[in-house]
Amino acid sequence: MDLKKVDLNLLVALEALLQEQSVTKAAARIGRSQPAMSRALARLRKTFNDPLFVAVGRGLGPTSRALELRRRLAPILDEVRDLLEPPRFDPSTATNEFRITAPDATVMLLLGEFLARVAEKAPHMDVTISSAAAGQLDALDVGDIDLAVDTFVDAPDGFHRQSLFESHLVAVVRQEHPARRQVFDLSAFLFWPHIWIDTATSRVLDAELERQGLQRRCAVRINSFFTGAMIAAKTDCIMVLPDKVASRACELAPLAMLPMPVKLPRLTLDQLWHSRRQHDASHIWLRNTIVEIARMIA
Repeated sequence: MDLKKVDLNLLVALEALLQEQSVTKAAARIGRSQPAMSRALARLRKTFNDPLFVAVGRGLGPTSRALELRRRLAPILDEVRDLLEPPRFDPSTATNEFRITAPDATVMLLLGEFLARVAEKAPHMDVTISSAAAGQLDALDVGDIDLAVDTFVDAPDGFHRQSLFESHLVAVVRQEHPARRQVFDLSAFLFWPHIWIDTATSRVLDAELERQGLQRRCAVRINSFFTGAMIAAKTDCIMVLPDKVASRACELAPLAMLPMPVKLPRLTLDQLWHSRRQHDASHIWLRNTIVEIARMIA
């Protein structure tokens, strides 16, 4: 049978007739008039080439064909209703895997608490976190990752971005650093060697220095905040970090913060995702959970 010639709404009418075994009651059940239900029954008889119902007293009795249809109809309509209803997501039973990219400082500051929340609220869910910033937009585009948490200059078409919190940059040095006993001006900032970490923070700083015709000497280039903190604690190198990250670094190592002697724009930590995940119920839970934790930090 050609489905294009079949009104699938007739199946809803058939379900009501099977449940009520009365044209009048079936019509009331689904909000139709009695004549409209009578016409639907006539079309059902023609579609299935069977009378489907016969008069029994003041009601209708299903034929053998109608009883066979009742057995098969309920699961079909349940599947259709599930298909059309908004998706449901129960984190307590979910077995999703979320794939996230974020700098290790963000993992320490934000996603560590997120993982604790997952362990508590979604114990069967797996999370994979990578710190590679290069190519993360391409990875989102092809679906290799679900979410990127970082500082982004802009969000290309096809992506959604949500701000989590703002930070300003500070210089981080070891507690006994000579710079702490002097005026920490721009000359002092540029005099000491720096630790360059592969993050948006470093690129924003370098772009601003270049705009002013200045350049810092980066004696160490790494891609790990943790390694940078350990190096800064043992050397005279300066490390530049967002203030919230710097505060946590000073808790983990014998470090101190100095105000930046160069004016820089405030940085926003964002979460970025592809449009295809915008209405995904599990992804909405992921984003909302990260937002809740970010608000606690901010």
